[in-house]
Amino acid sequence: MKESCAVAERSSQPERANLENLEILTFTGLDYQTDFQTVWELWSRYPRVEFGVLVGGRSGQSDARRYPAEGEIKWWRGLTRKSEISVAIHLCGRFARAALGDGDTDEVLRLCRGFSRVQINAREYEAGRVAAFAEAVDVPKVILQKRQPFEADWVLPDPKVEYLFDLSGGQGLESLEHWLAPDAREIRSGYAGGLNQANVDQALEFVASHPQRRFWLDMESGVRTANDWLDIGQVAAVCEKVFPEN
Repeated sequence: MKESCAVAERSSQPERANLENLEILTFTGLDYQTDFQTVWELWSRYPRVEFGVLVGGRSGQSDARRYPAEGEIKWWRGLTRKSEISVAIHLCGRFARAALGDGDTDEVLRLCRGFSRVQINAREYEAGRVAAFAEAVDVPKVILQKRQPFEADWVLPDPKVEYLFDLSGGQGLESLEHWLAPDAREIRSGYAGGLNQANVDQALEFVASHPQRRFWLDMESGVRTANDWLDIGQVAAVCEKVFPEN
């Protein structure tokens, strides 16, 4: 699947109004300034919304606002269990390496328990280690972030594993032209990299152009303030565009 897939011609709003194949809309980067009540209200109105919390080597550092301290992460996990809000944990740095067997895997398994999904942000994956982690972790789905173009053998034969296509590695891109067609199998495919309120229509057109495939979209840098806090106002504005029927 090396061939690029052009974004479909602009669809009308009514044709996109109920994109049931867009199963999840993720906003990554919960931080300690994020108000739980507002998050709960958004999720209650838009039940396909998922929030992501990042954990990595910079967690808790004052200049790394999208990486809250582990105590904050566990706090969100506890609220997730009580409220049923969909929150995914995204493993970076040593946590991603430990998930793949290079470190304290048991620590990571304990940290992940109770979240809706767990994403491993790494550049390379060994199939056997991914399979072992997917079997051990008490989370419904494991996401692998793909930073390289898709290849014919990129999918691991594990029904618990999903894939987020993001060449930007969380840094964001100005164009969606790098997006490739989703895999032909019944695997839910995620797309990220430069998504924001201004270009989400383009992403929805891409989803609409593949009605037989299952998708989620993930936004991170595009819904943050200039000071790098999660901007709930931008999150709400995106939700209104993506789910106009609510």
